[in-house]
Amino acid sequence: MNIFHVSYRWSGGWGAYQEYEFIVIAETADKAIGMALQNNPRTEASKDCWSATEIPTNTELVYQVSSASS
Repeated sequence: MNIFHVSYRWSGGWGAYQEYEFIVIAETADKAIGMALQNNPRTEASKDCWSATEIPTNTELVYQVSSASS
C-alpha cells in the first residue's frame, strides 16, 4: 500500500470554484482518486480536475497539505 495526496480543483464561470484535498492509502494513484471520488460524490469524475501525488514513506516527512492567511 502507498500513501497519496489527492487533490480536486474545479473552476467554473463567475469565479465559482471547488477545491478538496484528501490523504488516501491505496495501491495506485488511480485507485486513490477513485476512493476520493467515492468519498465526495459531488465532484466531477473528469481526470482534468484530479491529481494524485505519492507521499514517500521511507523517510521521516512532514507533508503540508494546505495553508491560508490573510
